[in-house]
Amino acid sequence: MSVETMKYTYRPTILQREQQLLELECEPITSISRLYAHYLRVLPVQLFVSLRPKGRGTMDYLKGVTTDFVESTERTFKAPLSYCLSCERYPYPNIHMLIASAVRLDAGWLRNCFKWGFPSTITNPDTGEIRSCIRHFDVDADVRRVDVDNNEGVTAYILKEMNKVPEAEFDVFNLDYYLKEPKNRKDRKGQARHQERLKKIGVA
Repeated sequence: MSVETMKYTYRPTILQREQQLLELECEPITSISRLYAHYLRVLPVQLFVSLRPKGRGTMDYLKGVTTDFVESTERTFKAPLSYCLSCERYPYPNIHMLIASAVRLDAGWLRNCFKWGFPSTITNPDTGEIRSCIRHFDVDADVRRVDVDNNEGVTAYILKEMNKVPEAEFDVFNLDYYLKEPKNRKDRKGQARHQERLKKIGVA
């Protein structure tokens, strides 16, 4: 199970603290997925995305699609995406994601992109010229808005595989502004700016 991000590592002591807090509230921990969901409850999730390949696509293909569509969405909305991702291999390869951002994301736009293609660019290796293009992914996609009151429940659902498979694939990306403890004035100012952006779109 992968629990490392590019900038931030989630340590078992943090999850143990969350478990202690729940136990103080007299709410027994019934699953690992629920413990992680409680820890990630501060993530202001906007979208749930579920992907599965058409035909005989593989998990590696789905992971590539995930990377490409995240990059395309970030370019379009000019803001980074923060997200939690879970991979399920049975009965067929599929990936579930919960996505947050400091801009309001458009579920309809994302559904149309999976249907008709994502805006992208291609570079001519000889001249270095960059041209616009459309990228198509051979996947079935389910994109929905998430009710903020059901955030924790949806997170537990997409992480359900870790309750059954010890080596379940799970990762999180770009959660510094939500989970990282500020260590200096720069961190505090950065988090304050991020909170202001969230307030403007009504998800803080």
